Amino acid sequence: MDAGYDRVFFDLNGDGVVDNEDVNLDLPRVPPITYGFGLIKDFDLGTSGAIVARANYQFRDRIAYTDSNFGWIQDANMVDVDITWETPVQGLSASLYGKNLLDEVQLGNDTQLPFPGPNSTGQNFSYPALPAGGTFSPLKKGRLLGLELTYVY
Repeated sequence: MDAGYDRVFFDLNGDGVVDNEDVNLDLPRVPPITYGFGLIKDFDLGTSGAIVARANYQFRDRIAYTDSNFGWIQDANMVDVDITWETPVQGLSASLYGKNLLDEVQLGNDTQLPFPGPNSTGQNFSYPALPAGGTFSPLKKGRLLGLELTYVY
């Protein structure tokens, strides 16, 4: 997929003109690269049920979050695992799982605020290391380990 602007009718980067700098901005929420793979294996335990083991890896490149590309979300490497015992009791299973095992910091969004923060530079440009003004960037959950008991009736 070649995601990008073909034509722009509004000044997206706020420099006062509609030009190629606007056309060359990244489309919001479209990562240039994303890929993943997973493995799953079933182990038959006969009359004791079955064990299902699953492992997944997913990479998502950094993405622009705003039209101007001033707000952005960093890349992420995600590793999830799950081991489930499907018991001999119909519909009952027990799982041990881990999500975001690399404990990657992930932002839920990156909203630009109209007032500065302590690290603000006052300079707007695409993918800044430090924001021009303040940002609101709530975090998603970090590493999550758990045990789940499920009964489907």
